[in-house]
Amino acid sequence: MVTLQDILQIRDIQGVDEYILVNHKGQVMAHDIEQPEQVAKMVLVCAQNSWAIAKTRLKYTIFSRKSKKDILIFPVGNFNLGVVKHQTMNDMIFASKVIQFLNNLLNKKID
Repeated sequence: MVTLQDILQIRDIQGVDEYILVNHKGQVMAHDIEQPEQVAKMVLVCAQNSWAIAKTRLKYTIFSRKSKKDILIFPVGNFNLGVVKHQTMNDMIFASKVIQFLNNLLNKKID
C-alpha cells in the first residue's frame, strides 16, 4: 500500500523545487512550498477545472510561468500533487520523470 511517506519521495526527483499534496477538499496534506494555503486553493480549482474540461482524468496539467518555474498538477487517487519544477528543467522530461515515479508507486501498491 502506498503511504504519504512514499509520495513525499517526490522531492528526490531531479528538478523538483517545491511540492504540495492536496486532498479533494483542498486541505494541505504535505508541502514544501511557500504560502501553502493559497497554492492549495489554486491546485484544487485547477484540478477540478481540468476534470470538467477533459471529462476524464488527464495525466497532468501544466502552468507555464515567466520565471520558467512551471507548476505541474498530477491527479493521485483522491489527491492532487502540485510540483514546481526547477527553471532549467525541460517540462516534458520533468513530467515524464514524475509520471514514472507515480507509476512506480502504483506498481508498489499492486505487488
